[in-house]
Amino acid sequence: MKRILKTLAKKPALISTITFVLLAVVIASVALAGRTPAVPDESSPVLEQKTMREGYGLYIDGKLIAATSIEAVIQDTLDYVLDSRLNEFSGDTVTSGSFTNTITTVFGEYEESAFVTSASLAALLGIESESVYTVSVKDYNGTECGVKLNLRVTTESKVTNVLESDIVYVDNGNLLATHEDVVVVEGQDGITEDVYESVYINGECISKKYLSSTVVVEAVDRVIERGVLDNERFTASSGDTSVNDSPFIMPYDGGYISSYYGWRSMGWHSGIDIIGGPGVPCYGDPFWAARDGVVTFAGNSGTYGLVIIIKHEDGSETRYAHCSTIKVTVGEVVEQGQIIGNIGDTGFVTGPHLHFEIRFDGQTVNPLEYVRLYK
Repeated sequence: MKRILKTLAKKPALISTITFVLLAVVIASVALAGRTPAVPDESSPVLEQKTMREGYGLYIDGKLIAATSIEAVIQDTLDYVLDSRLNEFSGDTVTSGSFTNTITTVFGEYEESAFVTSASLAALLGIESESVYTVSVKDYNGTECGVKLNLRVTTESKVTNVLESDIVYVDNGNLLATHEDVVVVEGQDGITEDVYESVYINGECISKKYLSSTVVVEAVDRVIERGVLDNERFTASSGDTSVNDSPFIMPYDGGYISSYYGWRSMGWHSGIDIIGGPGVPCYGDPFWAARDGVVTFAGNSGTYGLVIIIKHEDGSETRYAHCSTIKVTVGEVVEQGQIIGNIGDTGFVTGPHLHFEIRFDGQTVNPLEYVRLYK
């Protein structure tokens, strides 16, 4: 201490400097003691320190949904959600089912609030109850994040269908006189079990295709005998009218009647259907006018398809239906045997043929009672 005092006595300028510094400190202390402490502005944002911890984040289509401490919890929850949504397909056999979204699990640091339980995660993924779900996904804040959990499901279903029996015709010339079909075997429809594959997106079927079929009950064909008209067996029964005296001739040389005049399984048949014969094609074959007359109609007419109507001198009328082409026009005078069109399959038909009618006073008659075979 004595050394310090001796040193200060020798340096008066140093004493002045120390004195000035001490005085400044005292003044500053007094000034600070008189000030009022500052109060924070309530409108100023307060930065909250977020707590972070490590875990596994679930991302769907690039968006964080939630986090868990154990990675397996995420996969187990996704499997539970998948199984819950597959319950609506309990009636079918599910062959595959998966989510179409990009789903990833990333290890890292996440906010404490992002961590959820398995049950909470299932709710965020749309499971509201065991039987109720939604495809919209929410994040850990409970906010819909614009993501839909899209489920694609492929199923196989079995459908029982009727196997329709076929009709087999057996030609019998002895039935020509009655012009009727005789059912020899009634026949019976069978049963098939067909398998279909369906694809669904979020419960909506987007495609369905046939896979296979198994016959459970075989069908029995219906066998029908029917008469055959040919050049040797042709007859007519119109009272005293001779076949050779009839003013009408057959409009086509096919010689085979596939359907007669009168009642049949499809209803009343107002004419006869003429074809080339079993296995003999007739489409496009020419046919001719059955009698002299004037064409009163030539064109399309409903179930007749392309049809020609000719009026004759005694007021009778002949009709030629299902033509492929018509070679006459309305008002044209035609002669018996003149080619007027070609056989076709227009209108309501099961195959190419010539439908031929004869009418008196607008009423149809059986053509086979009025036509003669040769021109």
